[in-house]
Amino acid sequence: MKRIFAFLLVVVMVMSFAACGGKKTDSNTTVPETTVPETTGPDASTDEVSVTYFSIYYSETPDSYQVLSAFPDESGVTISYQAEIRKEGTVDASAMATIYDAYKNSGLPALVGMQEYVEGPSASFSVSYSDGTMEEGYLYGELPEEFFNGLAAMKTCFETVTAELPEYVAQPVINGELADSDKVSLDAILAEMELPYIDNYAITGLVKDDTFAVMAGLSSADGIATGLTFSPMMITTPYSMVLVTLEEGADANAIVANFEQNLDFAKWICVSASDALIATKDNQVICVMGSDQLFSLTNDAITAAGWNVVKNIHNDAYMN
Repeated sequence: MKRIFAFLLVVVMVMSFAACGGKKTDSNTTVPETTVPETTGPDASTDEVSVTYFSIYYSETPDSYQVLSAFPDESGVTISYQAEIRKEGTVDASAMATIYDAYKNSGLPALVGMQEYVEGPSASFSVSYSDGTMEEGYLYGELPEEFFNGLAAMKTCFETVTAELPEYVAQPVINGELADSDKVSLDAILAEMELPYIDNYAITGLVKDDTFAVMAGLSSADGIATGLTFSPMMITTPYSMVLVTLEEGADANAIVANFEQNLDFAKWICVSASDALIATKDNQVICVMGSDQLFSLTNDAITAAGWNVVKNIHNDAYMN
């Protein structure tokens, strides 16, 4: 009897391994099959079950990412397409079925449940259904070819469903009053940067009171007439820009020195900037702290806008 039971146990274990749908390369890595399963999730084409949310995210660097998302609402399907171009708006309700069909045939379902935590690029995707179920995958480091194939397929789909939407023109959130000279100078720099996610940032006019120096990152506001800050609304990447216009007769070199002496590369929670620059133009001074592609874009844009970069400071304590 024991032999019969042992034999049945072995059979069950073999069948269970075959059902896993993956091949082991070592004890820590599971490589999913590249073929798309015949059935994935519920049948979202029925009236009983439908797709309530779709999203795919890919980040090559912390400052460069692509997002495709869609969810149905009372007026149709709200779409956000952010890749080489960006479109946002509402399209016909049938678009969700088109997106789901593209997803089923994209290769992404083969990566459902995959989680790889390796340093490098990151990606994720998720599909939520009205019956409460969800499919998702999180990938980091060396992303599999199946993901890039799936991303390309979904980008093609989103290009189709958003074809009638105008290209999205982002506008940063503006807080407080901005001096005309400060705003004109900042707009000239931002025009050179052409950031597709510029609306994730806020422009804040600095009030000439006791808070001015602290907000600007200075020890004193002496010699400064007006100023503004340009910074992310959600701090995932360390970045800040401060632009000030000097009072008549003020010493620009003194303001440059003030900025340099008060640089705080670690003023954010959990993250720090790798580099800073200080530049001058006419009666204005600008100070930028940041990292990676965003800092490089700013540096190039400031130079293109006619500013003179007088200080480039690296954070020796910076760690990637």
